[in-house]
Amino acid sequence: MARTVLPKSNRYNVRGNTEVLWIPRAAAGVSAGPVTLTAAMLIAATTVELTNDVIPPINGFTSDTADVPVPDLGSLRTFNIEGETTIAASSMDFYLSSTVPVDDVRSVLHNGDEGYLVIADNGLAVGAPVDVAEVTCKFPAKARGDVARVTVPFSIAGIQENVPVPA
Repeated sequence: MARTVLPKSNRYNVRGNTEVLWIPRAAAGVSAGPVTLTAAMLIAATTVELTNDVIPPINGFTSDTADVPVPDLGSLRTFNIEGETTIAASSMDFYLSSTVPVDDVRSVLHNGDEGYLVIADNGLAVGAPVDVAEVTCKFPAKARGDVARVTVPFSIAGIQENVPVPA
């Protein structure tokens, strides 16, 4: 019997392909919990595309499952079972604008805002997989280095992975 061979992946650079959208919870029409993406939601006036001001890389938005050791008195080996799953600390860096009134991410994301971040690594073509993170924005922190930027940290309440973009 022949082994299964994983085909070579079609590699790509996330820069120029990834899109990031912000959908406020109130606009999504849900009080809490996962959201069912609709085509109307993705193009609604209340949805904000953040893509052009996001500074790569996007930090976090991943999960990790801990191992729990299960020692056995009858053996010198200690095996593991699946333990708690945690979501990594997650944040995005954005460029700051020098214009007044402020027209950068500070006019969109505020401490305590709740909603959904749609991270589309392959873009928003119908059927493409996207990740949808249910988040609460934490206090944005400015960084005044060579390029003016702000880091927006997020508390993650849930992540839906590989959700197909609806038609």
